Amino acid sequence: MKTRFRLIRRGIRGGLFYCVDTHTRKRVSLRTHDEDSAKQIVLAKNQAERQPVLNLQIAKAYIAGTDSGIATRTWQQAMDALIATKQDANQRRWQSAAKDKAIKPLLSCVIIETRGETILDALRNGTVSTNVFLRRLHNFCVDMNWLPWPLVPKRQWPELRFKEKRAITLEEHQRIVAAEVNPERKALDAQAAQRKRREEERAAEVQRREIAQREAREAAINDFWQAGGPVTALARCSQQRQQRSVPFPQPENGSDRSG
Repeated sequence: MKTRFRLIRRGIRGGLFYCVDTHTRKRVSLRTHDEDSAKQIVLAKNQAERQPVLNLQIAKAYIAGTDSGIATRTWQQAMDALIATKQDANQRRWQSAAKDKAIKPLLSCVIIETRGETILDALRNGTVSTNVFLRRLHNFCVDMNWLPWPLVPKRQWPELRFKEKRAITLEEHQRIVAAEVNPERKALDAQAAQRKRREEERAAEVQRREIAQREAREAAINDFWQAGGPVTALARCSQQRQQRSVPFPQPENGSDRSG
């Protein structure tokens, strides 16, 4: 059987070895001057071409030389190792994430045998939390060299889209308080509700005062313009000033005051 890839060496390139694809006529540098290394690379390419079914087994055999557990390590083991690095509340959050229904089918799979489509299926079936924790678990495996390469490239991870957030209404709060069985919490919730009610009443009273003041100002302005506006007001002020003024006394018999 004729092989698809063959080895050449180019002296004008400093003696580098190249792999030539006889189907596409393309030449790719192997970036090595060692003939034995170049032959092994080309041999591996030809073996992968002839035996595509055995590619994964061959890859496992090669990688197992540096990591004996890579052929059997599952996502559950990776999750356990990651949880062991966390503490307190953070550890409890990861324990809850391990129970995610979208992530659970993935945990029994061998990491090296997992395909990118499996990750994407889990993301489609999960929530925002699934995206966050599965992304971190995937990156943890890559950093630990349990994955030779990322299953999902960084740019292909779905964007995090959070739902709209809002505060609970008074009716929802009252239902929560009514369902509470702990008397201390119920009393605390009742105090909080009473405090909130007082704040709402105080805010309503302030609003009523502002409305009353605004209406009074508008009424005064309307009365002012109905009375004739600034001209009439100025005449009235002048008349009042004249009424209050006292005439200067005149000297009697025309005598001079200074005399």
